[in-house]
Amino acid sequence: MARRRRRARSEPDAGPERRSEPADGTDEAADPGPVDSPDADRGPGLTLAGTLDLLRTGELDVQGRLIEASNLDLYCTITRHCPDPEPDVVAACVYKPIRGERPLDDFPDGTLAYREVAAHVVSEATGWAIVPPTIMREGPLGLGMVQ
Repeated sequence: MARRRRRARSEPDAGPERRSEPADGTDEAADPGPVDSPDADRGPGLTLAGTLDLLRTGELDVQGRLIEASNLDLYCTITRHCPDPEPDVVAACVYKPIRGERPLDDFPDGTLAYREVAAHVVSEATGWAIVPPTIMREGPLGLGMVQ
């Protein structure tokens, strides 16, 4: 039986996608610079700042639930509608509403989302860049973490 390789946390996922081809017809992205740079490419055409902006302001649409998670973890798409002729920016993300958190004995109730945002901030501040962009925002089920 073949074993599936688990993706390391630092490997990129499918990430943000644009709905049309680049204007110059190429598939190649420009060199994003060092990985620890705040402007390092976090997906096709998005820097860290662009990804965080998309997570903060994009339209969140729940697609399904990640059923093996211990808390309520929702698989979503997030869309920034752009004016014509620019294509919309669409990405996959995870939304974890605070009201779907299971209590833990060693942490105060309702703090998981805040701890995940803090992990991203620390990862970026140290230059590790190992935690995906993570923000706190309102979503379909109230305040929660979006990553």
